[in-house]
Parts: sequence; C-alpha cells; structure tokens
Amino acid sequence: MPEGSEASDSGCVLALVEGLLAARLEGVNLSTGAAPPERFFGSKIRPQAGLKTGRAYSETEPLVYSAACRKIRPQMPRFRESRVSATANVDPYEIAKFEALAERWWDPHGEFKPLHELNPLRLEFIRARLPLPGARIIDVGCGGGILSEALAKAGADVIGIDLAETPLRVAELHALESNVAVRYRLESVEDHAAANAGHYDAVTCMELLEHVPRPDLMLGRLAELVRPGGQLFLSTLNRNLKSFLLAIVGAEYVLGLVPRGTHDYERFIRPSELARWARGAGLTLRAFTGISFDPLTRQFRLSRDTGVNYLAHFVRPGAPANPPAGA
Repeated sequence: MPEGSEASDSGCVLALVEGLLAARLEGVNLSTGAAPPERFFGSKIRPQAGLKTGRAYSETEPLVYSAACRKIRPQMPRFRESRVSATANVDPYEIAKFEALAERWWDPHGEFKPLHELNPLRLEFIRARLPLPGARIIDVGCGGGILSEALAKAGADVIGIDLAETPLRVAELHALESNVAVRYRLESVEDHAAANAGHYDAVTCMELLEHVPRPDLMLGRLAELVRPGGQLFLSTLNRNLKSFLLAIVGAEYVLGLVPRGTHDYERFIRPSELARWARGAGLTLRAFTGISFDPLTRQFRLSRDTGVNYLAHFVRPGAPANPPAGA
C-alpha cells in the first residue's frame, strides 16, 4: 500500500468520527482543541495534575477530550477508587467490568470480537521475534486465554495469570475443550514476580497497562519476570486526539467494536512514556509497531502508525544461563 494512503484512510475516519461527535457535542470543535462552552461542560476546564503515574498534561494537550468523553457516556460511572496494595496494582472496577463479560470471552462475534481479530497480529508480532517452541512464557492479564492458547498451540510452555476469577475459569474450560496445555493461576504479577524473578524467556501483557492505576509499577514487575536475554511484549493505546476519536468515540460509540466504557482516555499511554518506564526497569526497546483498523473492510493490520493501538518489544540485556529450546 502506498505510504500516503494509510494517512489518507486515517484522515477520512478522523473526519467522519469528528463530524459525528461534533453534532453530539453541540458544536464543540475538538480538532482545534478549543475550550468548550460553559453551557456544555458546566464549568471551565482548568489545568490539572496528571495521573498517579507522575506524568502531567502539557499545555498543548487539551483536557477537552477526556471531559467530552465523560459527557457522551453519562451512563458510565467514573472509576471507583483504585487501590495499590503491597501485593497488587489493581482497579476493582476494571476487574468487575471484565468479570461481567467473561462468559462471552470466546464468542468471536461478541464483545471480544476485536481481541479475536487482533490475536493473529499479536502472535505474528511475537513469533517474528521469538522462537516459540519450548519457550517459557507467562501471559500477564491473560483474561479468557485467547493469546495464551495461541502461544501454547505454537509450542510454547505457557502460564496465564489474572486477578479476575471468572475469566480464568472460562480460560481453563476452553483449554480443556480445545485440548491445549495452558496453566492458569489467580495471582497478581507482584506476587508471581516475587517467587519467579528472572524465570521466563518471554512475558506478554496485552491491553492491560491502560487498565491499572500504576502502569509504571506494573512494567517494573513485568521486567522482573524476564530472564537475562529474555523479552517483553506489550500492547496498549496511545494518548492523543486521534486515539480519543478512534478508540473511544469511533470504536465504542460509532462502530460499536467494543462495549461503551471499555477505555478511559486519561489512562492511555504514549510510547515515549512506555519507553521511559522500560528504561527505568532495565529494559532495552527493540520495536514499536502500530495496529491500524480499516473501517471499510473492518480488518486490522500491522502498520507504522502508532497513533492509536500499538505493540512494543523490549529485551532484558544479558545472556541466559540456559538458552531456551530452539534459540
């Protein structure tokens, strides 16, 4: 595909979504980041401190986006108070949200349809960088086990951990029905890292960082699980106007790709933030790869555009004492 066509496609979608949103927002112009009228938001938006990650919004990043998001989904409660205990970095609201959808996890036409469609791309990204047969892999935040099963089918020795009990039961049942060997545990990454530091050839953590109170701390625990010379694979969403329009307004409200309220724009993570946290955890960045969605064919593909969904590959420096099979 020509280099300019991808930008053109994204621009068309942005224009479409922005037009639909503008109508719903009574004329608010999000493309310019202009402050909304008092009659819409109720009070003037003032600069505020960033999240508990320690980041702060820049002056050029209008808070209009998150305020507008809260306005167009009034039926969704705000996040309940998140807790970061000595053993778990978890938001109870997020756990409850995915518990409620667990029974439909393996329905390829249900709420998790995007995960089923994304999974071949995630597996392709990992397989291109890691020999899977015999590799010891832990899938953190495995949910119902979509990626865990795919990795196991490719020959990896897989453990999946999560803090949502019902999705884990669904994962176990599906693995039995599919005759796939995956071990699932109801366990936090903090507790698992304390007992298994440096144990894994690879760690995967897909679509989880944007759902925890402290993604920076989560990344540190993920890094502890990786052996010297091992690898970490992540996926999350970028934080910018484009991701707000496409991942929240477009995906949740216009196209209905995921349930409304799945994401909170304020918790999206810029690649620069992810890279900084990884450096602090002793990891080396190898690649950022975007995931683009074509609204006409309704298909995902790997791309160079990291503006919305993106995958990340990091390695822990050092040579393994016992190289994995097939390495």
